[in-house]
Amino acid sequence: MPELTTRRSNAATVVASVYLAIATLLFIWMYFIAGVREMGLYVGLMAVAFPSSAVVVPASEKAADALGWPLGGPAHVIATQIVCTVANAFLFWLAVRVLEAGKPPADQGSGTGGRAHG
Repeated sequence: MPELTTRRSNAATVVASVYLAIATLLFIWMYFIAGVREMGLYVGLMAVAFPSSAVVVPASEKAADALGWPLGGPAHVIATQIVCTVANAFLFWLAVRVLEAGKPPADQGSGTGGRAHG
């Protein structure tokens, strides 16, 4: 049974890691290659980071106001992106764990090492 749990953990970690890589590459492409800045970058990242952005963005706007950061400014955009990306990676990881937990264990055979009973 520990082997099955490890496989499930690995699958969840791979899915979360792939999401983190894709979100990071999109951010790098938008910022460095496409030259998207300020609110354009902010709106683009909100779309990339959905669904967590629906919850994180309003909270990050309040935090930015409290810290005196301009909305859509570099510090606000990067902080929001990091929080949204980590939250989504966790959501993907959790979803894979839940889906995998609902699957029956893989057939491990009869435990006879491939020998026929008899």
